[in-house]
Amino acid sequence: MNDIIFYLGISLLLLHEMDAVRQKEWHIVPAWRNLKDETGYIIFLLIHIPLYVPLFFIPGSSENVFIGMDIFLIFHGLLHFFIRNHPHLNFKHWYSWLCIGGAAIVGGLHLMLLTYH
Repeated sequence: MNDIIFYLGISLLLLHEMDAVRQKEWHIVPAWRNLKDETGYIIFLLIHIPLYVPLFFIPGSSENVFIGMDIFLIFHGLLHFFIRNHPHLNFKHWYSWLCIGGAAIVGGLHLMLLTYH
Protein backbone atom coordinates (compact mmCIF):
# COMPACT_ATOMS: atom_id res chain seq x y z
CA MET A 1 0.00 0.00 0.00
CA ASN A 2 2.87 2.37 0.81
CA ASP A 3 4.22 1.99 -2.73
CA ILE A 4 0.86 2.91 -4.26
CA ILE A 5 0.67 6.04 -2.11
CA PHE A 6 4.26 6.97 -2.98
CA TYR A 7 3.69 6.59 -6.73
CA LEU A 8 0.45 8.56 -6.50
CA GLY A 9 2.51 11.47 -5.16
CA ILE A 10 5.07 11.08 -7.95
CA SER A 11 2.27 10.89 -10.53
CA LEU A 12 0.72 14.12 -9.22
CA LEU A 13 4.14 15.79 -9.40
CA LEU A 14 4.59 14.69 -13.02
CA LEU A 15 1.09 15.95 -13.87
CA HIS A 16 2.02 19.27 -12.28
CA GLU A 17 5.14 19.45 -14.43
CA MET A 18 3.05 18.86 -17.55
CA ASP A 19 0.76 21.66 -16.39
CA ALA A 20 3.85 23.81 -15.71
CA VAL A 21 4.76 23.61 -19.39
CA ARG A 22 1.25 24.74 -20.30
CA GLN A 23 1.45 27.58 -17.77
CA LYS A 24 4.95 28.63 -18.95
CA GLU A 25 6.42 28.26 -15.47
CA TRP A 26 9.88 29.26 -16.74
CA HIS A 27 8.64 32.86 -16.63
CA ILE A 28 9.08 32.90 -12.83
CA VAL A 29 12.86 32.44 -13.24
CA PRO A 30 14.28 35.96 -13.71
CA ALA A 31 17.06 34.80 -16.05
CA TRP A 32 14.54 33.07 -18.34
CA ARG A 33 11.68 35.55 -18.14
CA ASN A 34 12.57 37.41 -21.34
CA LEU A 35 13.34 34.35 -23.44
CA LYS A 36 11.15 33.60 -26.40
CA ASP A 37 8.58 31.01 -25.39
CA GLU A 38 10.06 28.40 -27.71
CA THR A 39 13.51 28.82 -26.11
CA GLY A 40 12.11 28.83 -22.56
CA TYR A 41 10.05 25.75 -23.35
CA ILE A 42 13.06 23.83 -24.63
CA ILE A 43 15.26 24.81 -21.67
CA PHE A 44 12.47 23.94 -19.23
CA LEU A 45 12.05 20.50 -20.83
CA LEU A 46 15.78 19.75 -20.98
CA ILE A 47 16.33 20.69 -17.34
CA HIS A 48 13.75 18.12 -16.32
CA ILE A 49 15.60 15.19 -17.92
CA PRO A 50 18.19 14.84 -15.13
CA LEU A 51 15.41 15.40 -12.60
CA TYR A 52 13.21 12.62 -14.02
CA VAL A 53 15.85 9.95 -14.65
CA PRO A 54 16.35 9.13 -10.95
CA LEU A 55 12.60 8.56 -10.56
CA PHE A 56 12.92 5.47 -12.71
CA PHE A 57 15.54 4.02 -10.40
CA ILE A 58 13.51 4.39 -7.20
CA PRO A 59 12.14 0.81 -7.10
CA GLY A 60 14.31 -1.17 -4.74
CA SER A 61 15.93 1.99 -3.37
CA SER A 62 16.56 2.60 0.26
CA GLU A 63 13.95 4.10 2.55
CA ASN A 64 16.05 7.29 2.58
CA VAL A 65 15.26 7.87 -1.10
CA PHE A 66 11.54 7.61 -0.41
CA ILE A 67 11.85 9.94 2.58
CA GLY A 68 13.81 12.43 0.47
CA MET A 69 11.17 12.41 -2.27
CA ASP A 70 8.38 12.80 0.27
CA ILE A 71 10.15 15.80 1.80
CA PHE A 72 10.65 17.25 -1.69
CA LEU A 73 6.93 16.86 -2.49
CA ILE A 74 6.02 18.69 0.72
CA PHE A 75 8.63 21.44 0.17
CA HIS A 76 7.58 21.87 -3.48
CA GLY A 77 3.94 22.29 -2.45
CA LEU A 78 4.83 24.82 0.24
CA LEU A 79 7.06 26.75 -2.17
CA HIS A 80 4.22 27.04 -4.67
CA PHE A 81 1.85 28.09 -1.90
CA PHE A 82 4.17 30.88 -0.75
CA ILE A 83 4.81 32.19 -4.27
CA ARG A 84 1.21 31.73 -5.45
CA ASN A 85 0.80 35.50 -6.00
CA HIS A 86 3.97 35.84 -8.10
CA PRO A 87 2.98 37.94 -11.14
CA HIS A 88 4.43 35.38 -13.59
CA LEU A 89 2.93 32.30 -11.94
CA ASN A 90 -0.24 31.15 -13.68
CA PHE A 91 -1.44 28.26 -11.51
CA LYS A 92 -4.89 29.68 -10.87
CA HIS A 93 -7.12 26.69 -11.66
CA TRP A 94 -8.32 24.04 -9.23
CA TYR A 95 -6.69 21.24 -11.24
CA SER A 96 -3.28 22.92 -11.00
CA TRP A 97 -3.61 23.08 -7.24
CA LEU A 98 -4.99 19.55 -7.07
CA CYS A 99 -1.69 18.36 -8.55
CA ILE A 100 0.55 20.66 -6.49
CA GLY A 101 -1.27 20.33 -3.18
CA GLY A 102 -2.20 16.71 -3.76
CA ALA A 103 1.43 15.74 -4.28
CA ALA A 104 2.41 17.57 -1.06
CA ILE A 105 -0.38 15.95 0.96
CA VAL A 106 0.34 12.49 -0.42
CA GLY A 107 4.06 13.01 0.28
CA GLY A 108 3.22 13.93 3.87
CA LEU A 109 0.93 10.92 4.25
CA HIS A 110 3.57 8.58 2.84
CA LEU A 111 6.21 10.08 5.12
CA MET A 112 3.97 9.51 8.15
CA LEU A 113 3.31 5.92 7.09
CA LEU A 114 7.05 5.29 6.74
CA THR A 115 7.78 6.93 10.08
CA TYR A 116 5.11 5.03 12.03
CA HIS A 117 5.46 1.70 10.21
